[in-house]
Amino acid sequence: RAQSPAVKDTASIPARPDPADAVSFSVDVSLVQVGFSVRDRKGQLVQGLAKGDFHLFESGRKQDIKVLSSEEELPLSVALVIDRSGSQKRYEQENVYAAVTFFRSILRDDDRAMIVAFSGQVKLIQDMTASLDGLEMSLKSLAKNYDQAAIIGPKGERDGESAVLDAAFWTVKEKLAKAGGRMVIVMIGD
Repeated sequence: RAQSPAVKDTASIPARPDPADAVSFSVDVSLVQVGFSVRDRKGQLVQGLAKGDFHLFESGRKQDIKVLSSEEELPLSVALVIDRSGSQKRYEQENVYAAVTFFRSILRDDDRAMIVAFSGQVKLIQDMTASLDGLEMSLKSLAKNYDQAAIIGPKGERDGESAVLDAAFWTVKEKLAKAGGRMVIVMIGD
């Protein structure tokens, strides 16, 4: 006789765990970060709010707001990734100029940036720094320092292939993710 589809074989259903075997832990937390945005009735973002403009409650109890900061106030970590593959060789000076101009117009005193370049391998040209002069010097000496730069990600060389995807992946995984705060990756290339 056929079984109804709603009836399952009870032998394949795992037993409910014994509550006595459950593991529990507790943690004292002194500061919790809560991300939010405030919009007006027209859907526009409201800016310029201060701690006194907010009341925070947890389980019906008012909580103190220790810090209130805007995303724009947080330091920015920038990973600039430059394509040095064959198709970009003739544009190298223009790319360097664009990168220097970008850094000088975007970075603030508490922001940091790094430079990664790729062709057959992904290389760290300049680790995270707040020095605009250091970034500019690293960019201007990119062509002569690329071969000696440290490799990021797999050590193998690609035969005629660009490492664009590896450059993005390994820059974030090995470097940018550790920076914290606001992060951005900017790529120059084709």
